Amino acid sequence: MSADLPDDPQVLADNALSYLYNLWKAHEDAEIWVCTNSLQDKEHWGSVMKPHSFVVGAYALMCHENKFVVDKNPDTDVYKLTTTEGVPYTSWVHADHLKLAKVDSISQSWFHPTASHAQSR
Repeated sequence: MSADLPDDPQVLADNALSYLYNLWKAHEDAEIWVCTNSLQDKEHWGSVMKPHSFVVGAYALMCHENKFVVDKNPDTDVYKLTTTEGVPYTSWVHADHLKLAKVDSISQSWFHPTASHAQSR
């Protein structure tokens, strides 16, 4: 054994037990801190973020994509979109990815995500 460790196995076991207890307690304290911190963050960002809602038929802009018309508005924050040419977007989009387009009418799209994604594949 090394010089800094006692020769008595019982002393080693007692030290290990207190070390493991302190480790368990630190882990438990960290879990409580993480839960408390996440609840505080959720409360803070829930009050700061403005909830988005769109009317069926309104024009919306999707992040990094095209101009769309809101096709369906279910009870959730998920929307089904249609391009201004009438082509339905194939997937549902969460409201966080949308922004209301402040226009009366849109004559044409400038970006077709489905076609451009197909070309890149």
